[in-house]
Amino acid sequence: MKTRLLLCLLVAAAFSMQQATAQNYIVIEDFEDPDGFVIPINNMTDGSVDDEDAFEVIDNPVPDGANSSDKVLQYTRAHDGNPWGGFWSNMFEPLDVGDMRYIHYQVWKPRISEVRFKLEKDHETFIEHASMDDQTVTDGWENMTFHFPDAEGEYPVIAVMPDFADPVDLTENIIIPMPKENIP
Repeated sequence: MKTRLLLCLLVAAAFSMQQATAQNYIVIEDFEDPDGFVIPINNMTDGSVDDEDAFEVIDNPVPDGANSSDKVLQYTRAHDGNPWGGFWSNMFEPLDVGDMRYIHYQVWKPRISEVRFKLEKDHETFIEHASMDDQTVTDGWENMTFHFPDAEGEYPVIAVMPDFADPVDLTENIIIPMPKENIP
């Protein structure tokens, strides 16, 4: 059973935008398509991880009640990359946030760090927020919620930063979420 989380991410099972007053939502990406990503994934990590190696759809390493999806997006976080590492995507259809004020996704991370989400109209007009929920879990699924109360209109670009740390403060690359064979 899938929850209201629907665009899954690097660390996650799925992302969604949820209407503030109702339980309606739209799926941005759930990574279940056998032909690959529905949305284009563009790496903004830099550092020692090649673009083609930064993201991969994998089997959910721990499908459980918190995240029972079959597939998730795995992200290799470069130890020497940007603090804002993650991905951005030109949406096929801009997100209309007039009634949809919340973004949800689940994360599985090996360390505690800020999680951010950004909506962009263009390079000068954007809104970026940290999750309303503090990350409290490592090596387990956790829901992140992003509220955009002042957003209006359509946003054709999203950006996801699942491990926003400045400085990055890593000595080696980390994988979010861990492949099944590396889960204790």
